[in-house]
Amino acid sequence: MSTALEQYYATNYTKCNISYNILATWQAVAYPIHIIQFISLPFQILAFYIIVTKTPPRMKPMQLPLFLNHLFCALFDICMCSLSTLYFFQPIMAFASVGVLNWLGVPFVYQAVLGGSMLAGVAGSYVFLFESRSSSLPENRFRIYRKTSRFAYFTYFLIPFIAAYVGMLMIAEESDAGKLRALAIYPCPTREFFIFPVCVFEGTTSHIFLVYALVMSHTSGNIIFHVACLVYYLYIAPPRTLSQNTRRDQKIFLVCVTAQTSVPLLVIIAPAMIVLLASWAGYYRQEWMSLAAICVATHGLAESIAIMMVHKPYRAAIRKMLRKENTIVMHRSVEL
Repeated sequence: MSTALEQYYATNYTKCNISYNILATWQAVAYPIHIIQFISLPFQILAFYIIVTKTPPRMKPMQLPLFLNHLFCALFDICMCSLSTLYFFQPIMAFASVGVLNWLGVPFVYQAVLGGSMLAGVAGSYVFLFESRSSSLPENRFRIYRKTSRFAYFTYFLIPFIAAYVGMLMIAEESDAGKLRALAIYPCPTREFFIFPVCVFEGTTSHIFLVYALVMSHTSGNIIFHVACLVYYLYIAPPRTLSQNTRRDQKIFLVCVTAQTSVPLLVIIAPAMIVLLASWAGYYRQEWMSLAAICVATHGLAESIAIMMVHKPYRAAIRKMLRKENTIVMHRSVEL
């Protein structure tokens, strides 16, 4: 710490009426999230195995979108739960990393680029799930069937994410001077603010809420558009050229993908929105932020279970594997 920061910690900070409990510490964020990642990893590996080896022929068009979605979700969870586990300070717009990359001395700005890239990949993979279904209908006038058109579309999709990350990195500062400016806004953060390297953003909770709302609206808008196309051509005005079997399969896929998407996204959106709205309204507790981060960390587990449970062929494959395992165990018991 610089002399000015040490002086603040020795004088001003001692006057703070600290009421934080163990849930506000960095250990309460890092340890549960690492444990959740350890529990999630076998489910993520199993989901990869199921997608690659157990996808039936009628689901082959969905195999690549499902694989990419699961891949980006798994990479995002590894990044956020192990590599760059984040400890958030609000309402001062500051973050500290308590993950592996922090112990290796990697600057926070590079961790932010890595995490932002993974988050953009997750959002894009969810859009690709619905876009691929929508574009599989030949009668859909909005379908994307050229590789160049799809590349242009997803480039357009990523522009708001890139702009948001570039803008946030431009106002980010990882220095003691930034800490002192943040302390002028909120003088009594947890002790972690003085212990760890902290990246401070120039701005308020309203700014990050606006960026979050714009990015989520952009992603949701693209998903809703493709869902609307599917609903229109499958339920409202189905074309005569669409066979009954194809129409039935498309409806099943739409319902399954919607269920698969809603479960993990709610794990991310709900806690983040609750904390942001509470902070925006002036209600803030560090413990809430810790609990929200732990909830978001369950995304990988929720996403893996959702993939394996909502699709009937994958459920059947899981049941078959469990019956086979039980049979082997019973056979060995009889031998003993």
